[in-house]
Amino acid sequence: MTKTKTRHATSRSAAQDLQKEACKLFSIITGVPWGSSRDDNAEIKPRQSGQAGVDVVISTRVQTMLAEVGFPCACECKNQKIWDLQRAIKQARANAKSDDWILIMKRRSKFKEERIDPVVVLDLEAFKMLVKRLAFIFDTKEEE
Repeated sequence: MTKTKTRHATSRSAAQDLQKEACKLFSIITGVPWGSSRDDNAEIKPRQSGQAGVDVVISTRVQTMLAEVGFPCACECKNQKIWDLQRAIKQARANAKSDDWILIMKRRSKFKEERIDPVVVLDLEAFKMLVKRLAFIFDTKEEE
């Protein structure tokens, strides 16, 4: 395998790791287990490599659950050396069924010691809804 193919495969693998991490988070929020990209019965799963669409596939039932807790979204994952945030947001919006999207990005580094953790980019209106929902949850806990 050539050096270019090896780098591409490594990059793809890192992006798939981000997809799996996102699946775990959606699973925690909903209580619905996540599965592999090849599992037809999984309601939360990473998109198979090379397929068009959102990077985390979420069933209609689970999308409804997320919407009910104030967090409907489509998830896009990026693992790149150089971030083109505008382009990534455009892709996330294009893949989303609604106006709600989330983008998880990680900057690839040439050096292992230069570890850079993933970041989440979220539409401001979706973030406001999330904050309101969290505020409601914490207000309710204080009353108990």
